[in-house]
Order: sequence, then C-alpha cells, then structure tokens
Amino acid sequence: MNLYYERIFLINVIVWSASFILTKNVVANVSVLNLITYRFVIAFIIVSIFSIGKFRHIDREVIKSSAKLGTILYLAYLFQTIGLKYTTATKAAFINSLIVIFVPLILFFTKGKKLNKITLFICFVNIIGIGLLTLNYNLGINLGDFLMLIAAVFFALHIIVVGAVSSLGKNLLIGTLQFGFLSFISIIFSIAFEPLEIYSNSSFWIPMIVLSIFCTAIPYIVQIYIQKVVNEERISLLFTAEPVFAAIIAYFVAGEILTPKEFVGALVIFLSLNIETIYKKFKLHEVD
Repeated sequence: MNLYYERIFLINVIVWSASFILTKNVVANVSVLNLITYRFVIAFIIVSIFSIGKFRHIDREVIKSSAKLGTILYLAYLFQTIGLKYTTATKAAFINSLIVIFVPLILFFTKGKKLNKITLFICFVNIIGIGLLTLNYNLGINLGDFLMLIAAVFFALHIIVVGAVSSLGKNLLIGTLQFGFLSFISIIFSIAFEPLEIYSNSSFWIPMIVLSIFCTAIPYIVQIYIQKVVNEERISLLFTAEPVFAAIIAYFVAGEILTPKEFVGALVIFLSLNIETIYKKFKLHEVD
C-alpha cells in the first residue's frame, strides 16, 4: 500500500522539479516578494473553493499547525526564490535534494532519533559533492547556492512538521490554512518592502497559474494526505529523483549545462543519496 502512495508522491517530485526552471524564468522579470505573494494567494483561493465547507472545523490546534507550516514554507520559498536569481535551476535542484540528509539530521537534533552509520557516511560524501558543485576555485560559494542550502533545511523541516500534523485528520483544512497564513505573511512583506504590482501580460499569468495550481496547490495538499501513511525519511528519499528530472527539463528548456567539476559534484550527490537504498537491497539479497 505504501508503494502506491510513494509513487503518487513521486509525481509530486517530478512536478516540483519542473518548478525550478519555471520559477527562475518568472523571477527574472518579477520581484521575489511579488512572485511568492501571487503564487500562494492564487493557491489559497483555488484550494479554498474545495475546502470552504471544512472551515467550520477550525480549532486552536488547526490554527497553530497551519501557522507553523505556513511560516516554514514561506521561509523555504523566500530563500529558494532569491537563490534562483543567482544560480542555475539544475544546481538548485541538486542542492535541494539534500533534504534527504537534512531530515534525519533535524530528527536527530530535535527528537534524538539515532543516526545510523550509513546516514553518517552519506553526510560525509555529500560534503564532498556539495564542495565540487558549489565552491569555486577560490573556495568561495555562490550566493544563490548558499541560499538554496538554507532553503533545503526549511523544506526538510516542513516535511517533518507535515508528518507530525497529518495525524490530526484535518488534512485539507490544514493544507488550505497553510496557504492562507503564507499568503498573509507574503502580502505583509510585499507591502512593507516593495510595491505589490498588478500584471496584465500573459507571459506573467500563464507560468504563474501553472506554478500556483500544479506546482503548489495540488502537490502540497497531496503531500499532507500521503504523509499519514509514509514517514518523513521515505518522503525525503523520494526527493533524490528531483535533480535528475530538473536537470533534463532545464537542459531542454534553457540549455543549462553543468561544468565538468559541477557535473562530478552533482553525480557524487546523486549517488550518495541512493547509497542507503542500494545498501538495503544488498542486505535483503544477503538474507535471501
């Protein structure tokens, strides 16, 4: 049964992999705060249409959980969207896939969940991969890559919190209010730091609607339902597929190509993120 839900979530991951190049193209002409505001306000409106009947079940726990999720997700997208202004969609996706490492690390520091030797080895290998992918020859890191690392931490934290709140049994309501709180934060920051602009051109609205509905509203609601039956670590492992699809899409859409050093770093990250899966399959064959 879990395999069925994991396959559904993999569709989420593929959709999110396309959002990197889509966001990068939009943010080239639209301010970061405006982009985030429009993206999540539209998502909130769309999801609210289907969940308005659930609003009567709002209680303190739902508000608390939704506010926490909305705040974490806002910070994740703030750092990611700014980061995409200064790095490629391909590198961004590979860095974001480090969610698979950050989830067990956060669980270790917050809940005392033990790290196995494989996880520690993966962390060590990933440091090498990240160095090759992001550091220049003067050992400096690109601003965009650094911001993507911070974003990945917040996305990992979001996965963990979703896992905790999905047991409340009010998934559609929490998912909707998550977008509501995020939209509220976005509007406040937009008004405070830059004018909230009105756009009329199709070059803005077409990718924005795709981002809002197919890369935001649908997958994040699906995620909350799926994490009722699939744990955080399995969810994070599925993100290992994201950079592969993102790299393919970025190549065909924008002609993005990694340098030889970056390619080696990306390959090291991808292989390291699959070490645990390969190890478990090997151990299973040994038992057989």
